[in-house]
Amino acid sequence: MRFSSHVNAVSKLHRDVSRRMWAGLFPERPEAEIPVGHVTNGVHYSWVSEPVGQLLERHLGPDYIRCPDRPERWVEVLGVDNDEVWQAHHRNKQSLITFIRKKLADDLAARGYVEPRILKLTRALNPEYLTIVFARRFARYKRPTLILKDKERLAKILSNSTKPVQLIFAGKAHPADSLGKSMIKEIIDFAKTYQLEDRVVFVENYDLNVARHLVWGADVWLNNPVRENEASGTSGMKAALNGVLNLSVLDGWWPEAYNGKNGWAITGAGYHSQLEMQEAAEATQIYDLIEESITELFYDRNESGIPVRWTEMMKESIYSVGCRFNMGRVFAEYTDSCTSRPRPPSRV
Repeated sequence: MRFSSHVNAVSKLHRDVSRRMWAGLFPERPEAEIPVGHVTNGVHYSWVSEPVGQLLERHLGPDYIRCPDRPERWVEVLGVDNDEVWQAHHRNKQSLITFIRKKLADDLAARGYVEPRILKLTRALNPEYLTIVFARRFARYKRPTLILKDKERLAKILSNSTKPVQLIFAGKAHPADSLGKSMIKEIIDFAKTYQLEDRVVFVENYDLNVARHLVWGADVWLNNPVRENEASGTSGMKAALNGVLNLSVLDGWWPEAYNGKNGWAITGAGYHSQLEMQEAAEATQIYDLIEESITELFYDRNESGIPVRWTEMMKESIYSVGCRFNMGRVFAEYTDSCTSRPRPPSRV
């Protein structure tokens, strides 16, 4: 930092945290004047799925990727017919379920499982059920098992006969991280204990191809790190570009994107000071949101079987994230900031 001409964080909240972290380097300056700026991360349009990409080309024009920061162009998404949006998403979701079933079969066969067990587990997941995905590195601060805090309540939510829910987890723990590996085991044990192996799936060998299918086909993208520990995050941006709705702690990039119409915010920790109480409150809020808002919207269908209010939120997600959290905007901001920002004061 002392020898850099410019210093920036990768989200607005990350900037504020970084200024507090490094205030000791600039003791003569108030926190607001510490020379750390921010350029919030974005993602490349290659993360847009084929069905959604075709939809965008029809309604925004084939050059939409060259209009990264023009909301007046992207606003056309809000006028797309709900049925068209839903059909594009349903293609992605069916592709996700098919992909995971085949992957489960291949993984189980490679480990020598008998055919009846393989057949049973490859019938897992239903493309008509609300599908929540958690996919990222299994580290403590990311809290992949927060949703398992109250296992009895979660089991009831998943097995609801009229508004069923299914969970897909994917990710890797560092080989030396015993806690990360134990969290993966907790997920697998939960599914077995509650006989929910058809609705709770952990996808092994997480890689680029697995990630691609998940951000395309999920209904809800779950993100619940300990607040102020996630610098930015980008998986939620990739999902949102495809109409997936974020259910996330207001950390990293999400405070800048969340507008009350493009997903949900997890805010329960703000009312408690102790970590255990914070996590209990956040887990309870997740359950409440799923039961009282998310499933209600998802399963509220019109005569054509389209969840109209849900698809309206999907369009808001594509619009609000597509025109702001993309690499075109990031590149432009880096270029502009490097030519306009003053250098930090020299220090020995």
